Amino acid sequence: MLLGGDEFRRTQGGNNNAYCQDNETSWYDWSCLEQHKDIYRFTRGMIAFRSVHPILSKEQFYTDADIHWFGSKRKIAQLG
Repeated sequence: MLLGGDEFRRTQGGNNNAYCQDNETSWYDWSCLEQHKDIYRFTRGMIAFRSVHPILSKEQFYTDADIHWFGSKRKIAQLG
């Protein structure tokens, strides 16, 4: 879940309820966009990825039948 501005590392200094403040806490510093363009580009890519994979936008909770877990650990017997 993203708050507007998270995509370029905007911060409200820990204040998650700054909507009623008309000061630097709630203002956007658009110069941060150029400074943090990599995280902005990544965020745009993740939004695009989610758009082309509708399964990631389900409005219901996933069930055990919907999820397959994969791990990086193998049993020693399989390594031989």
